[in-house]
Amino acid sequence: MKKFLSILLALVMFISMIPTVLATDNSVTVNFSVFDGSVIMPNEKITVYDGIAEEYGYEVASADHNGNPVNGITIFDVVVAAHKKLYGDAFTPETANNYLVMTYSFMTKSFGKDTASAGFFLNNRMPNDGIY
Repeated sequence: MKKFLSILLALVMFISMIPTVLATDNSVTVNFSVFDGSVIMPNEKITVYDGIAEEYGYEVASADHNGNPVNGITIFDVVVAAHKKLYGDAFTPETANNYLVMTYSFMTKSFGKDTASAGFFLNNRMPNDGIY
């Protein structure tokens, strides 16, 4: 009987841990701001989840410029989430291109303004993998 109870207890513990093991947090909270000579969006906390860019009709590369798979939340997901935060219900899959346009991996419009160049910092640094 003790052996049976030990096995049952171990099984119950294992089953109770499955949700913890399988759970993946597909969201992050970031501080985000936009400045183009004047403040477009002041520093805001934004919760971003994986796949928001695709939800709004944008295509996200499956591999980076080194051929490494792109998995999880991207900087572009953050940009899309920032547009949603700023414009609210006005930013929909149908209207997204009025505010944000990606053309061959370049933002040609962001926050409703045409743009020729854009940069970003991640953790107070401009990310660089050493490839120019």
